[in-house]
Amino acid sequence: MSDLVHQTITILFTDIVGSTRLWEDLPHEMETALARHDALLRTCIQQNGGKVVKSTGDGYMAIFSDAWQGVSAALAAQRALTNEHWDGPIGQLQVRMGLNTGTAEERAGDYYGPAVNRAARLVTVAHGGQILISEKIHNLLHSALPAGLAFKDLGHHRLRDLSQVEHVFQLVAADLPTIFPALRTPDSATTNLPIQLTPFIGRTNEISAVSTLVTRPDVSLVTLTGPGGTGKTRLSLQVAETLAGHFAAGATFVGLAPTKDPALVPDAVARELEVIEQPERSLPNSLGHYFAGKEALLILDNFEHVMAARPFVTELLAQAPRLKIIVTSREILHLNGEHEHPVPPLLLPDPAQTATTILLSTNESVALFVQRAQAASANFTLHEDNARAVAAICVRLDGLPLAIELAAARVRLFSPQQILDRLDNRLRFLTGGARDLPSRQRTLRGAIDWSYNLLDEDERRLFARMVVFTGGRSLEALEAVCAPGLDMDVLDGVSSLLDKSLLVRGEGLAGESRFYMLETIREYATERLANSGEAQQVQTRHLAYFLAQGEEMETRYRQHGQLLLLEQTAAELGNLRAAFNYTLANGRIGEAARLIASIDYYLRYRDRLVEGQRWFQQVLHLQDQIPRPVLARFLLGAGRLAWVNGVLEQSHKLFLRGLKVAQAAGNRRVAAWLLVELSVCAFGIDGRDLSLQRCEQGLAVFRELDDRPGIATAYNNLGEVARLSGDYKQAREMYEACLVICRETGEITRQIMQSHNLAYIAYRQGDYTRARDLNISCLEQMVEIGWKHGSVDTLWNLAGPLTWLGQEEKAARLLGASTALLVEMGVVPHPSDIHELALYTADVRARLDETAFEALTAEGKAMTLQQAVDYALTK
Repeated sequence: MSDLVHQTITILFTDIVGSTRLWEDLPHEMETALARHDALLRTCIQQNGGKVVKSTGDGYMAIFSDAWQGVSAALAAQRALTNEHWDGPIGQLQVRMGLNTGTAEERAGDYYGPAVNRAARLVTVAHGGQILISEKIHNLLHSALPAGLAFKDLGHHRLRDLSQVEHVFQLVAADLPTIFPALRTPDSATTNLPIQLTPFIGRTNEISAVSTLVTRPDVSLVTLTGPGGTGKTRLSLQVAETLAGHFAAGATFVGLAPTKDPALVPDAVARELEVIEQPERSLPNSLGHYFAGKEALLILDNFEHVMAARPFVTELLAQAPRLKIIVTSREILHLNGEHEHPVPPLLLPDPAQTATTILLSTNESVALFVQRAQAASANFTLHEDNARAVAAICVRLDGLPLAIELAAARVRLFSPQQILDRLDNRLRFLTGGARDLPSRQRTLRGAIDWSYNLLDEDERRLFARMVVFTGGRSLEALEAVCAPGLDMDVLDGVSSLLDKSLLVRGEGLAGESRFYMLETIREYATERLANSGEAQQVQTRHLAYFLAQGEEMETRYRQHGQLLLLEQTAAELGNLRAAFNYTLANGRIGEAARLIASIDYYLRYRDRLVEGQRWFQQVLHLQDQIPRPVLARFLLGAGRLAWVNGVLEQSHKLFLRGLKVAQAAGNRRVAAWLLVELSVCAFGIDGRDLSLQRCEQGLAVFRELDDRPGIATAYNNLGEVARLSGDYKQAREMYEACLVICRETGEITRQIMQSHNLAYIAYRQGDYTRARDLNISCLEQMVEIGWKHGSVDTLWNLAGPLTWLGQEEKAARLLGASTALLVEMGVVPHPSDIHELALYTADVRARLDETAFEALTAEGKAMTLQQAVDYALTK
């Protein structure tokens, strides 16, 4: 039935009523009964020209080419279920059914679109044994029904998630039950739930999780928390509609935003329920008496500014054990028995999906933007030219529904790209919400103001100070940077900001708590700090903290625990960037030099070569402002970054100048490092003898100082000089000596590098199998620790031995992949290894004609890093 794609089809949904309880109470009997149910339904669907699309838990979704086929299948299925002999404790399975006709889109064997959604909603409001029909099917078939069949008009009903009401009909057959209770729609019980004028987008997981929580017997109070504009109210209403049939006494929504006095909360609830205070009973007691014995749902919306009314909630639940309360609040209530459910922002688009407009349109954030943009401008569509901009808008706005809606409304005046360009000042730009909304929902600033005004003075100062951090904050860092001058414990302040949804807790390395701000809230906090007069002081403390952190980490990068330390540095990279930018903006050049010099190891071994080179270059032309005790260490780091980026002449000059400064200052350790680094850097300039002399001089100092990482590096560089000189036996001995020490000290990255270097030697000595195996091991380890530059270097290092092992085509592809990936990363092959790359390339070319070589390398150039690694590791 593939010809049904994009054509009018009829959709049937079925569902077993009470299946969850049956599975829980009678799992073995249910397994047998379900198998019989499945066989009956599949037969009826197929015999009537239908196709089962998928199983939906304990039911089915099926499609038909015309409405009568669908109705006939549903009728046949109900008759088959009724006539089947159901023995055992389960008895006859009660199956409800819903049908609709409309246009649907097929994707990957499934069907999507409004017509499908309406059929799915119809089945949820039916009862076991009942067949519900949409108005469209009624209009198609009512004048031509066979004798014995009729459509019963059940009236107009609001269906969950659908803004347009449905005129619902029941299919009546003389040989089937015809009397059923009222439909289980949101209108079927007492309710004042506001009608939502726009369809609900996404939140499938949240709806399910909250609905499950609310219906648990041991749960009476559920609090939905989150920052302003995250969609707490709308989610609560959606959950209420989902559970409408669960509460015999209905659902009541009480909006508390207009209620300024917490003492008036009971009045607000009573007003919605039309409950009058009874004689000799207080109003709270009258409400408790009203709810006593009732299965009801009460939604208290925007509770955060009436927190003093919390005892009323406790009292109400004590008097009404079958009452369930959903609270929406920017702050948790901290009541016994309360279950918090933080409401996250909408799911953000995956950057990998932005190339496919169809995939992108299924994302929650993007779907909301498109929906609200089309409401603002009927001609708006998501297409290839604007999809990336729309995705970027959603990301910039943190997936906050309110912010996305306000941005989408601007399509009346701007294209998505123009909107994106204006989001640098989103608080000023995102205004103009619907006039019938509360003022806090008409502007993004108003939404955050509402939360900010709940803070006391110290909490406000802490909130503003925290903005100096970028990419997360540890509690230790917060205490060091934000605590001075506050008359409060920072931990208490952080807890309060978390409670009020102005801060988000995440988990860092080793389970450490880290605290984040959504970028939208961060922009607001930035304004507050700028207006506080404290910005300079707080930024100075931030710099001092991370400068001390960097210099403390510098001493440990070459020791045990190295990989964890590199990850910790990566976690603080945003803060290190912010601190560095602050030094440059304020002329603190000496501190800038200290900061970047302290993390040069991280920059080189965590794929930050280009960024690190740029940082050093920004300070180099100001080096006259760097204090002499700092300058030599800075020039050492600058020379290292220049060298690995292939700027060899500059690197040579920087090392030489650093050496003079270090020797003049009597800094023997830094001078030794400069000598050792010069030995390889200057090999092509100063020659083998001077390179060996310098490295031996540095090694002697390291031995005297018992600097094990220094000794290991000297051995490595002696091996490099020997390899470049063609003395492969000596090179191997030095690399192996380096490896022994690195295993003692725990310097993992240099251990991996020694496998890389020893692979060169094995290749040069004709042991191609060993060279291949060493490279494979090296590549696996580099991938494991996330070292991309090293992984790419190893890809082309594999090409040499593979060629001699008869895999020249694979070698050519790996050469192409590594070449393209290095260009993409903006880096060059390691300067010591360029001769090896040239040799491998020549070996491959010698075994392939030019056409084949070009074609194979082109295939490699099309690979991603992951694809190239997988290909390299495939035997």
